[in-house]
Amino acid sequence: MKMFHEIQGTTFQVLHCWNELRHAPKWITESGMKNSKNSKTASPAIPDTKILGDAEVDNVEVMARPISRKAAKERLKKDKHRQVVSNITLVTLLIEEMKEEQKEKAKNRAELYSQIYIQEQERIKIEQERLRVDQENQNLKKEKICLKIIKNDERIMAMDTSNMPSMQAEYYKKLQMEIIAKEFGGGSSN
Repeated sequence: MKMFHEIQGTTFQVLHCWNELRHAPKWITESGMKNSKNSKTASPAIPDTKILGDAEVDNVEVMARPISRKAAKERLKKDKHRQVVSNITLVTLLIEEMKEEQKEKAKNRAELYSQIYIQEQERIKIEQERLRVDQENQNLKKEKICLKIIKNDERIMAMDTSNMPSMQAEYYKKLQMEIIAKEFGGGSSN
């Protein structure tokens, strides 16, 4: 205090603050660093410690030094960068998950289309078989009709017209002529 009074020419006004803060870790480390800078044979960043009484040690709280603004800004930038990286990682994971879902959907869609294709092929086979059976039925009907016509033609050709009246005999002779013309490709005569 005497030195301050001699240099400044006034008394030290904030002595009560100095008395509370002089044992704080910040001032202890700063005074230790000033001493190490000034002396050529300084010990490495370990300040001279005074052995205080137990009562005074209890009053001294071990506090971490407050973070400077620059360090706080750098930490904030790093945190933002980490957050951006974690967001990018999260987005990447979401994209990968979406890709996997799309692959799964495409696979399911391909399986569904394959099943639909197989069912359609089976339906086509069944339809073709039905058409074949229908065609066979139509052919059988045609054959039956042809057989009926042939039977009828045989009956007409086998008829004896000698005992029939002349008009009826003429009718059956005309039918017989048409049957002969049809069979031998002569066409029908009216």
